[in-house]
Amino acid sequence: MGRYDETEFRWLLPTFMRADPLDSAMADVIDTYGEDVFDATRDYSVWNKIDTMGETQIDALAEELNILWYDNLAPIEAKREIVKNCKHLQAKIGTKWALEEILNLYYSGSTKVTEWFDYETGRGEPNHFLIEAEYTPQTASETARFMAILNGVKRKSAILDKVYAVIMTEGSARTTVWSQEWRVEHTVARRNSA
Repeated sequence: MGRYDETEFRWLLPTFMRADPLDSAMADVIDTYGEDVFDATRDYSVWNKIDTMGETQIDALAEELNILWYDNLAPIEAKREIVKNCKHLQAKIGTKWALEEILNLYYSGSTKVTEWFDYETGRGEPNHFLIEAEYTPQTASETARFMAILNGVKRKSAILDKVYAVIMTEGSARTTVWSQEWRVEHTVARRNSA
């Protein structure tokens, strides 16, 4: 299929209509005004300009798109990726995959969501889940932002049990566990580096 600006409308007419002078004249008018419309609308395309938009424009676009998990305090690159992928992510909202993808876009490192039936102890309660992330909130406001993003993405019936913040350093792992009540318990676990 050709591009609109490269197509002559008269060749899209059925053969019997091409011979009619009025139909040919109308096709020429459509071609003339169609080029103007095509040139004007090319400048209005938003999606191909996201990489060059400023932060204010991206924030406005996110508001217009009604992205419920959007965070205005995130880095601009994370904002761009969220806006670019919002339609695909919106279709999968509430799933383990979407939760991992969105948290990975906001926070560098890897995030792993474990659902209740995959708990190591085998004693999870239905609709519960836990998160292992390389991100560790340093302040109460960062924790509140993390929880706001999480609450915008997870199913309303899903209940967060714990967040394990894993910090990998020189082959060892330090793990911090914090619960929904914002209490922090420190545990240290060692992993063999692979």
